[in-house]
Amino acid sequence: MTVCINEVTITESEVQLSCTNLEGMFLSENFYEDIEDEPVIFSFSREKEGQMKYLYKICMSQKKCQSAKSIGAKIESLCTCITQISDAFQVK
Repeated sequence: MTVCINEVTITESEVQLSCTNLEGMFLSENFYEDIEDEPVIFSFSREKEGQMKYLYKICMSQKKCQSAKSIGAKIESLCTCITQISDAFQVK
């Protein structure tokens, strides 16, 4: 899913990304009509290494995140980035 990341929340047990789904906008028949933003939330468990590796790869694919020193700073730098995230991490 192609999304714009609006907010990052890091807790002791998970990382949540609050995003706007951009696919509906990109595939709209009429680019000039008002389209409602479709909010989506993705959750990554900090206890699952595979999920954190996936999140790290997302960070490293964004130029603005690469210069951050810590993983927390890299993740927080994702705000305003447009990227693709697997639907498997979407909170439904």
